[in-house]
Amino acid sequence: MKKYLFSVFIFLICTATLSSCKKFLNEPFDNRLELKNIEDYAGVVKKSYPTRFDLFNEVLTDNFKLVPNLMQDAWKPLYIPIYMFKDDYQHTLGYTSPATAYSHFYNKIYMANLVIDGVLSSQGGTAEKDAVLAEALLVRSYCYFILTNLFGMHYNPATSGTDLAVPLILEVNKENRPSYSRSTVKEVYDQVEADLYKAIEIYEKNPAVVPTNPYRFSLGAAYAFATRLNLYKSDFAKTVLYADKAIGQKGRVLRTLKTDYDVLLKSGWEFFAQQFNDPSAHPNIIMAVQSEYVHHPFGNNWGGFYLAPEVLTQIANNDYRRSIASNAGTVIDNATFIIKNNTGWQTSRYVYFNMEEVLLNRAEGNLRGTAPNPANAVLDLEELRKVRLINYTALNTGAMSNAELLTEVYKERRVEFLTEGLRWYDIKRLGLSVAHKMDQNSSVIDATLLPNDKRSALQIPVNARVGNPVLENQLNPR
Repeated sequence: MKKYLFSVFIFLICTATLSSCKKFLNEPFDNRLELKNIEDYAGVVKKSYPTRFDLFNEVLTDNFKLVPNLMQDAWKPLYIPIYMFKDDYQHTLGYTSPATAYSHFYNKIYMANLVIDGVLSSQGGTAEKDAVLAEALLVRSYCYFILTNLFGMHYNPATSGTDLAVPLILEVNKENRPSYSRSTVKEVYDQVEADLYKAIEIYEKNPAVVPTNPYRFSLGAAYAFATRLNLYKSDFAKTVLYADKAIGQKGRVLRTLKTDYDVLLKSGWEFFAQQFNDPSAHPNIIMAVQSEYVHHPFGNNWGGFYLAPEVLTQIANNDYRRSIASNAGTVIDNATFIIKNNTGWQTSRYVYFNMEEVLLNRAEGNLRGTAPNPANAVLDLEELRKVRLINYTALNTGAMSNAELLTEVYKERRVEFLTEGLRWYDIKRLGLSVAHKMDQNSSVIDATLLPNDKRSALQIPVNARVGNPVLENQLNPR
């Protein structure tokens, strides 16, 4: 009898164990969220948008000078080495930095891959599922575009097949610590294009279900992304084509900076900063992200980086962009900054794409293409100058060559996008040099970045290389 009872007991234990194992095996890997219907996937893609952790790149440019006595001591081990084009910066995750950007953008790629991997087999309408797929493709495309332009050399058709970029991860990994090797710049750009153009095709076929919220990828935002991508590839015909499409979505709507200046005069700096990147008040903003506050060392009076003298000389006294500048420190420090991204200690808004960039991309494309169209470039250039200058007068473009017009376009790009993270990419693609000083009153240049310098491809961060010997053997040359 005892033997019989013992056998029954063992049978029940085994049955319960097998049942538990079956339930365990049916659970999502690593306790991940189980996604079943279109609403689940739509929720994930909404959370997959990255914030602008790439804004640290302004420190690398010729836009800013260092004023050490106005910098928080805690930031010096992080930002001064970056300013000196060195790789041994303090790897503090949370502040905008190469290490944070790398980790953050890959986290968002993982979320986008979750959606891409499963949304089409979820419960829901076909058109809605296609639209969510397209949105996830756009997020993944954008993330890889930024990562490649940070950690790889600028796209060059002659070398992109051998220049290393970042690992290309297109599936949801099932390993706790997988190892990935770096793909080439060409491979990543090819994937960026494939994702982008597939998403545009889906959007164009299903306009009724395409997002129109300025905090998500709309069709206009996808076109704006395409014009930037093609400008960076020097495909100027497509640059103009997609700029035309982006402008066609909402018209050539530019920011009226005088209105912002009036807000500043009436309401002060705090409210001015809160509304500056608000798409509801500024229809020129095609796409923005609202996220946690991102600490960055410029655009405030404690960060240590302020507008370089060369930049200030390019902003005329009758330019509203000079009117929204403020000062830090003493007269001796001569520290000028522009507030664009600060909305409070809890949240901030950052621009992905705006109409000003689309317009200047198109102007450059019209000047650099195989069939230059300077007349159209002048129209775009003057349209921007009309809403930036007090007592606007047109340029004497009749006496200007294409090269001189291009210089004007580059000047407008530099001034218009101060603190927005685009200057570094322009320096890379145009092959410009940058000189940095530790002491602004000295004639000594402490660090120089040469045209097409290998250091313009930032080093793969330490936090990405830990436990990954493949990446340790694929570091950027120095």
